[in-house]
Amino acid sequence: SDGEEILTYGTNPKNADQDSDGMQDGWEIANFGSLSQSPAITASGTIQAAIDSAANDSIVLVPAGTYKGTGNKNLDFHGKRITLISASGPENAVIDCENIDRGFYFHSEESSASIVNGFTIQNGSTNEGAGFYILGSSPTIRNCVITGNRATSNGGAFSANANFYLHHWSGGSPGSGDPIFWSIGSSPIIEDCRIEGNYAVSDGAAIYLSDTHPEILSSVITERYVRGSPRISRCRIYGNEAQGSSTVYAGNNAEAMLENCAITGNKCPGLVNSLACVTARNCTIGENRYSSSGAGVSAVHAGTYPGFTRLQNTIVWGNEPADHQIYAPVDNALCTVDYTCHNGSYPLIGGFQINYLSLGSGNITDDPLLCRNGDINMTSPV
Repeated sequence: SDGEEILTYGTNPKNADQDSDGMQDGWEIANFGSLSQSPAITASGTIQAAIDSAANDSIVLVPAGTYKGTGNKNLDFHGKRITLISASGPENAVIDCENIDRGFYFHSEESSASIVNGFTIQNGSTNEGAGFYILGSSPTIRNCVITGNRATSNGGAFSANANFYLHHWSGGSPGSGDPIFWSIGSSPIIEDCRIEGNYAVSDGAAIYLSDTHPEILSSVITERYVRGSPRISRCRIYGNEAQGSSTVYAGNNAEAMLENCAITGNKCPGLVNSLACVTARNCTIGENRYSSSGAGVSAVHAGTYPGFTRLQNTIVWGNEPADHQIYAPVDNALCTVDYTCHNGSYPLIGGFQINYLSLGSGNITDDPLLCRNGDINMTSPV
């Protein structure tokens, strides 16, 4: 209202762009919370050209449209702290990769100040990370739809990996002395996104998260090690498929947090953790399909570097097969379940124990009455 604009935000209802930065004041406040933004660069040619012309701490505003061809895919921030934002939301700003490349490539140690906001990324096709490929970088991905992308290995929509590389030789010149390595993990923030209808041949139909394997770190001289700690929140992850073993995969020492997410209706297990540290809090993991145990959550913690899986205040229900929807095949008490609704069916197989969950306090086994999209019915006991 005019009153709210004047009293709350101090803006002028008769002047749509009071600060003359090229952005409507109401839109600017809705997306940024204030008018204290740098003037926007409007992408009038290709999106990559607008990114290339932007200085650090600036905004690149992308008008509504479908963006195809060279300069509108495999987009690269080159390490810049910029916000790439659509003018009218993901329904109206589409990056179409035309089944020949990926949407975005972050590989220059970008930080959370490198932001992608409000796009649909579709029809990506590449070996890994067909929507977003993130290597040793930590961008923020917000309010996006990532759909219809295909990876021939891992990460149909997202792949986030450590960048492990030879940085220098202890003797100075190439080949002299010991090789000195750096390992820079990826810690992207993925929030308020819809990730649906993506495909991977191997792991992570929707999201693949990995770091440098700890056995590698222990066997070489690593001068700089930054552990990856991805954060995924308020995302709906639906209808993805992998020939391998997971919708969301975390492995090799990554430290991931999933919060307030729905992982539902996928043709592969919902969440797989292999030697990583994963917390799922306030999530729903349901109606996923697989051929064996662990259709909801599979937690494999073995060897010298086992990691952990923590399910807190989460629903794991309606996954098929129904038995062992949460599956921890190693007896080391590193898959802990607290205040979680799960079906509670963990029978012996052939008279042998195959599942070693650590069931803590506050768990229930009542039907949560899930809707098809992962929401819960108003009469749900949870």
